[in-house]
Amino acid sequence: VHLLHAGAEDVVELGKLLRQLSLSGGGAAGSVPKVEITPAQLEEDNRLCGLAVLGGLCKSKGEARRTTLYLGDQKVEDVNARVNAQQLEGEGLLLRAGKKKYCLLVLKR
Repeated sequence: VHLLHAGAEDVVELGKLLRQLSLSGGGAAGSVPKVEITPAQLEEDNRLCGLAVLGGLCKSKGEARRTTLYLGDQKVEDVNARVNAQQLEGEGLLLRAGKKKYCLLVLKR
């Protein structure tokens, strides 16, 4: 089991990227859908391939495994990597599939 660990520099870079996306006017980048993940959903399946399906980026977990996934601008090497609730708090995680499909995963309170 691999857990994703973001260092302070990664969090700062992710914050910059999120601000750029929210400040850009129009286009696909200006309309990143926000997907709220409940603690129950996260407990059921906290793997990135499952979250890509919940976020609407992929139609199935199999498709998610075959698709290049990114967290922010970092390529995900292990699609079975797991996300914890602390990573989804605050501004959340920007998940991207391929070049054009984005979603912002946040923990629903």
